[in-house]
Amino acid sequence: MSSTYNEIFIKGFEQQASVGIYDHEKKATQKVILSLCIGYMNARRFDQDDIKNTINYESIIQIIKNAIAERHYNLIETLAETIADHVMGINGTSSVMVEIKKPSVMGHEKEGILGIRIKRTKPQ
Repeated sequence: MSSTYNEIFIKGFEQQASVGIYDHEKKATQKVILSLCIGYMNARRFDQDDIKNTINYESIIQIIKNAIAERHYNLIETLAETIADHVMGINGTSSVMVEIKKPSVMGHEKEGILGIRIKRTKPQ
């Protein structure tokens, strides 16, 4: 049986997180917007209509929520790495892209959106 490569994505998932290096960022949570793209190999096609043949989306959402609730992050890069590490631990996952945006740069939404995007891949 041949393997198939698939991707699951979550786009624009908004959460409140304790993140930032400035005092005002350490005192209150702020909105972050997360997007993930998870690549995984699957020995079966989806015509089986069975959750066992894919990654449960709820588990990805829970990974994100747990990472955010875990602690304060000075850098969104560290939060992205934490999420990527947990996602890469899911059986069958071959890659993950994590994008995190902070829409309130320096506390002012009109300043623009700051963000980070990382991609991690398991060695073949």
